[in-house]
Amino acid sequence: NDKTMIDIYRNNGDIHKSTALIVAGVTQAQFDAFLKEKQKELRQKAKAVNFGFLYGMGWRKFIAYAKTEYNVTFTEKEAQRIRVEFFRKYRSLSRWHEAMRSFAQRHKFVRSFSGRIRHLPMIDSPEDYIQQEAGRQAINSPVQEFGSSLGVMAQGRMNEEIDPDALQIVGFIHDAVVAYVKKEYVDWGMRTIKRYMETNPLEEWFGVRLQVPIIAEVGFGENLGEIHECEGFSLDKPFNYRSLVDKEGRPLIEVPRQKTPPNNGLLTRSPYTLPTDLEDEEAPVKKVRLRLIRAGVSAEVVRRVERSQK
Repeated sequence: NDKTMIDIYRNNGDIHKSTALIVAGVTQAQFDAFLKEKQKELRQKAKAVNFGFLYGMGWRKFIAYAKTEYNVTFTEKEAQRIRVEFFRKYRSLSRWHEAMRSFAQRHKFVRSFSGRIRHLPMIDSPEDYIQQEAGRQAINSPVQEFGSSLGVMAQGRMNEEIDPDALQIVGFIHDAVVAYVKKEYVDWGMRTIKRYMETNPLEEWFGVRLQVPIIAEVGFGENLGEIHECEGFSLDKPFNYRSLVDKEGRPLIEVPRQKTPPNNGLLTRSPYTLPTDLEDEEAPVKKVRLRLIRAGVSAEVVRRVERSQK
């Protein structure tokens, strides 16, 4: 219930840019005067700060976390200064941290917003470092689990409504959906995932209304190691893909003319296997099946397979 954070989200602000002011030790006006590349660098550092300190890390562990997870470097002096200023800006977080640790000490578990329980018996460990780690998990688990649940909800809805020929979900990392789309469907694909991630019917399903909107960030690339984040990507306006350039102004990736898949990518049939999808029990099973579900193989397909094996 931190008022500063709530105001940022309610006013369609950028929490990472807000924290970037702490990282750089500058005012908003000074930050806005930086080159875009400098702003992007500071925002990346701010991500490590937000997630590291939100989840209850001390400054020492944070330095290693920032380097490992975000490939950004902080000195000990910087990490100590930023941690102090972070909790000074977001004043209610430290009280919430203490409340979660206290709850875990009393009940030996914590519960996420979606209702899932994380048992923490090691909160009573005689070893200080084990007890402290359980305290960090008491803070970390409810936040990360709810983010993960939002992603799982979105995936379930997409599975029932989106044609896998247009957008194929292939992975889920923490709270991030990973999907394949054709290059000409990139814009549609990102808008689709962002829309589903931001519009889970929490009030309808669980009877709860959040104080802030859910904001999903999107990016794309030819592999997970080269994802290009689309900062400022919005559902209600076009995105300028030409803005994705390196320090020398060269395009980071070629984006072809964008299209929308047939029927806006929506399924025109049931997402589930129907009785008519199943093969005859007498169908030959020695040939390679060409569908993910059990399906009959026509005589023509059998002939093609046989020719390809000669």
